[in-house]
Amino acid sequence: MNSIELQNKYYDSIVKHYSLHCENNGNYDSFKYLINNEFCFQKIDNLIINNQLVTWCYHDCISEYWNTEFIIDLLLKVNIEDLALNKSNSEDIEKNSSEYYYFENYNDFLIAKDKFLITFNNH
Repeated sequence: MNSIELQNKYYDSIVKHYSLHCENNGNYDSFKYLINNEFCFQKIDNLIINNQLVTWCYHDCISEYWNTEFIIDLLLKVNIEDLALNKSNSEDIEKNSSEYYYFENYNDFLIAKDKFLITFNNH
């Protein structure tokens, strides 16, 4: 998937979840807070997948702020093989493989998020 296609995928998912958020008595400001809450993606340790450094988070951390469907739409699950290639501790690999998620391209997510925030700011 090229960068534009990925940005469109992220944007469409953000719009879809914004609509669901509003149907559940949310509003633009609360959704803006939700998608701007990026602190759980700021990791000091690196994770490399397909020869690229990825921006990742723990499922438990992001699920405090984002609903499960939103996470699944926007993020990819890190598999055991990728953790092994990153020389993670073998006990950690078995225990935590289902807890790591990452953006296919974090910069494309940021572009899609900014487009959403600009487009929907006056709605």
